[in-house]
Amino acid sequence: LAARRHAASTSGPLLLRRLSAQPKPKAPAPSPPPPPPSDEGAAAWARRAAALSLLGLTGAVAASAFSDLSVFLSCSSQAMEKATKNKQVASAIGEPITRGPWYSASIAVNRARRSVSCTFPVSGPQGDGLLKFKAVRLGGVCRLTVLRLSLVLTMQHQYSHNPFTM
Repeated sequence: LAARRHAASTSGPLLLRRLSAQPKPKAPAPSPPPPPPSDEGAAAWARRAAALSLLGLTGAVAASAFSDLSVFLSCSSQAMEKATKNKQVASAIGEPITRGPWYSASIAVNRARRSVSCTFPVSGPQGDGLLKFKAVRLGGVCRLTVLRLSLVLTMQHQYSHNPFTM
């Protein structure tokens, strides 16, 4: 116990010497002078404006594509309904008639005349074909009515020249 007291009494001056030997912190360096005025602010605004313009353009293109896709899906489902009820189409490619992949379809939207022309592949047990239709919006109703529907058969990668018209 006496040895502990002696060690505690002698460590005090030793600790004080160690702390005093530590280097003292220096004063903080003065901040650098502000940069001279330049056109970096204008360049930053130009970059922001360009980014916002690009974002707006991308949004407009996406909205247009989404609108065309919704018109295509609506009209093609009506065209498929008409095609499955048509006896000529059913006898040509058989039943059930299935729609081909969407990426093989084509669509032309005429907004001024409010009409849509579309072609997409269809297949059945007896063969494949391209279903073509034209739809027109009547009055203020948002639903498009299929006016003309035709099937062009594809036999061994050759198109027949006698399309069925419905």
